[in-house]
Amino acid sequence: MADKIVQVTNIYKQYRVGEVIIDALRGIDLEIEHGDFSVIQGSSGSGKSTLLHIIGCVDVPTSGRVMINGIDTVNLKSDRLAGLRLHTIGFVFQHFYLLPMLTAYENIELPMKEARVPKTKRKERVLDLLESVELSDRADHRPGQLSGGEQQRVAIARALANDPPLILADEPTGELDSITGSRILKLLAELNQEFGKTTIIVTHDENLSKKANRIIKIRDGRIVSDAR
Repeated sequence: MADKIVQVTNIYKQYRVGEVIIDALRGIDLEIEHGDFSVIQGSSGSGKSTLLHIIGCVDVPTSGRVMINGIDTVNLKSDRLAGLRLHTIGFVFQHFYLLPMLTAYENIELPMKEARVPKTKRKERVLDLLESVELSDRADHRPGQLSGGEQQRVAIARALANDPPLILADEPTGELDSITGSRILKLLAELNQEFGKTTIIVTHDENLSKKANRIIKIRDGRIVSDAR
């Protein structure tokens, strides 16, 4: 196992909008150790979500190097990259992105189907995850039948389905009221403290920042502070 689960070196990311080139990231260097609970903060357009998506291998940098759990991801073939995302990274999004036609059980089960986990093991794992997020009685409910907080807890359980060592969350409380958001923050903190999940969260939520052991601030595509 690599000492650092995330190693980002001299990352640049540019987007072209018409004739205009936008520099989203400008020479980012970042290392995250196994077991860290890190928060990335910055104003809208600062590049924080772009950085998280590059770490999560759902976007690629214009230049630079991204190592995830000791694997260089930038030039990785698509099948190996998909396997890395499936087994190493769990993503939690602001808008949940649950499949509306599937039940909570089926949404959580889906990553395990993709990983070809046997059906009996899938069932055991899904039931355990539903219990851990206190939704055992909502297993047969579809997303439209769940509250926002319940949907986010299903999304967290789905992110944990294949037991990845790295959890990435992009504004996980952004769609939730303060009380429900606090419950989600508590759950994310427990995943880090009790199960050792390396957790990186992009957020504006100051309450979440208080739970982190590291706060990384980004402005104009650059890291401007990194405090433990």
